[in-house]
Amino acid sequence: MSALLRAGKFGRSLAARFVQAKAVSLREMAAIVTGLDACDRLALGHEMLLDYPGDHDKQTLSWLEGLMTPLATVDPAELLPFLTALGRDGEELAFPARQTLKSGAFGKWMTTRLKTGASGEELEDICHLLTAMNDPEMAATLAVSISVGFISPTPLSLRTVTQVTEVGERRVLDMFIKLLKSAHKDIAGHCLDGIIAQNAQSAGKLLATIRVKMPSLKRTANSRVPLLEDKALQSYFAALPDSMRESARSDAFSALLALAPDFVNKLTHAGFDQESPSSDEDTYELAKKIEPCPKEGVLAKFFGSRRKTLEKLLPKRRNIRDIELVCSNVEKEELDGREFPV
Repeated sequence: MSALLRAGKFGRSLAARFVQAKAVSLREMAAIVTGLDACDRLALGHEMLLDYPGDHDKQTLSWLEGLMTPLATVDPAELLPFLTALGRDGEELAFPARQTLKSGAFGKWMTTRLKTGASGEELEDICHLLTAMNDPEMAATLAVSISVGFISPTPLSLRTVTQVTEVGERRVLDMFIKLLKSAHKDIAGHCLDGIIAQNAQSAGKLLATIRVKMPSLKRTANSRVPLLEDKALQSYFAALPDSMRESARSDAFSALLALAPDFVNKLTHAGFDQESPSSDEDTYELAKKIEPCPKEGVLAKFFGSRRKTLEKLLPKRRNIRDIELVCSNVEKEELDGREFPV
């Protein structure tokens, strides 16, 4: 059992299935699990609680409660191997397990650790722990520690704060802005990512200021323009001198093309293939007459309005064979005998 639980996601899944199958009674399984290390017990509980309550019967849920409750008082050091590995893989701890640890000894230890500072591999492990715990308050505590100088900022720590904290967290926004004022280019991009992720209204003007007054960070700022939401994008272009707006739009498009080439290629598709007309001339003529639907935002600035969606088109005409519905997603459905694969 221990070997399975330490064999990654697949091994944990097999161990969980074995318990759920009840080939061994839950009473006997409890005796087996009691002899496992705390990190292995947490791994088993995590895997079985991922889809809580799932299809577990009351007996199994009661057994899981008995498995998880003692972990609240376990020495946090015993849980670190599993939690660190989980966060390194980008996975989050199952919610019930997360709540158990947060309210117990591990939660207190984690908060204290974030406030007292860390560096090097220890800081890296803390970041992985935060990813596994996915706790916004803990991430905000890390942001404060970075802001006051208890912890030196690293790309990983800034990415972790950005990913875990909630939008609109003032402590986090203040930290990113403070760092950006004296940030080295190695972390300036991560600071901008954090500011944009907070949906800060000033993000657009900030990128414009960097483009005009901080040439060394110009490319870093340009690459983040496609990430701005609509109002911030408008303020970005409005804050630039008239003489710079055309080049700024060109740079923003280039950044979008570099970030998502296939996406841009799809959106800039010229329409219908004139050399291979549809066999259904009525359908082809209908496709040419589809009226655009206005949509503001970064893509509208570059590509203009978009075609109507499938929802708008269907009430007018049932036959949609060979029409390119670029705004519509059809998954696992069959329309007029034509199957659209995912």
